[in-house]
Amino acid sequence: MMTMMMVVVLVEVEMAVNFVMEGRKGGEREIHERNREKFGRRRRRRRREG
Repeated sequence: MMTMMMVVVLVEVEMAVNFVMEGRKGGEREIHERNREKFGRRRRRRRREG
């Protein structure tokens, strides 16, 4: 349980940091592409664990 929560929190924080950093640069397209990749990885992790 604890490991699951930690992984989810770390991923969400990492996404938020990347979103802010890219937002300052003004690269919206890169944000969408990276978010798609991260969401895909996240879904795969959940499928394996679930």
